[in-house]
Amino acid sequence: MFDLVDAQSVPDGAVSEIVARLLPAAQSGDIEAMRQLYLSLQRCRTWPASLAAEPLVVDPQYLARSGLTEIEVRESRVRSQREAELQKATDCKDVTSAQVQTAGSWLRRAAEAGDPYARLAYVDAVDEIVGDQRQMLAHPEAVAQFRNDAIGYLQDLAQRGMPEAMLRLSSAYASGVLADRNLTLAYGYGKAAEQLMGGPEPAFLDTYRQGLSADELRNAQALSRSLVMALR
Repeated sequence: MFDLVDAQSVPDGAVSEIVARLLPAAQSGDIEAMRQLYLSLQRCRTWPASLAAEPLVVDPQYLARSGLTEIEVRESRVRSQREAELQKATDCKDVTSAQVQTAGSWLRRAAEAGDPYARLAYVDAVDEIVGDQRQMLAHPEAVAQFRNDAIGYLQDLAQRGMPEAMLRLSSAYASGVLADRNLTLAYGYGKAAEQLMGGPEPAFLDTYRQGLSADELRNAQALSRSLVMALR
């Protein structure tokens, strides 16, 4: 499946220079400039990163195909990660913390303007939009607004036919974190995504289906049909 988030390309070069170049256009309402500003500043938000990340898992089939040893693969990946972090350090060294803190506002503005990437990325940006856990506890109304906006953006993208958004809605309604738990909607959005992407039915859909009554299943199936038929 095409992943809109992973497909985004971050501008190369010193982020302070990128910000200076893009800022006038973004302030004038240029959605592309807003998105590129967010991506560039977000890159510096996670710097410096720890090189002692998650344990590296090496696929035995990859070792067999490549002819490399596990040690060689691990050393190569650590070296690549270190080079990437050093490049990030160079690109981010002149960016101020105040500039980095504006990343969320550019994402919000791009999402409000209807940018598909921004609307999809918004869902995972609660820390940037609302703040850390302390700020979330202090401002429950901001959290409620974030949840409402995030679900609205995903619903808009689902109506436009984006399976990624449908899967995220399915997960949101199943977990009850971003939205009130609703297995009818979880199954309906998940089933529509599965039909649009093709392939075998994911196991989670069967789990959702088992939690539905006959009427709820009919409603869920009607939702999935309406989403799919709207694209034909």
